[in-house]
Amino acid sequence: MNREELKALVAELKEEALNSIKNSAPFDTGNLRDSVYAIDLPNGGFEIYIDTTKAPYAVYTLEAWISDYWKGKKNPNERWDDVATAEFKEILNRKIREVK
Repeated sequence: MNREELKALVAELKEEALNSIKNSAPFDTGNLRDSVYAIDLPNGGFEIYIDTTKAPYAVYTLEAWISDYWKGKKNPNERWDDVATAEFKEILNRKIREVK
């Protein structure tokens, strides 16, 4: 694999990762999904992040509800990020196997 092929593969993986997160994000208004972005890193990699200035509640969609306010109810969105990560991991493993 040459440098250009690697660069194309990383760009493809970035899109796959972004789609995995966006497709797994809890959806009510779409704001959380629309607050997920990808950024290129100087080393040639990428990072997927949630802009918490647009979706400050994002962290609460990831964690267990422990407040008395919820009266013991389980957070229905808890661990959605793990689902997205597992999905992307499968995609990544498949892509790695395809590399010659």
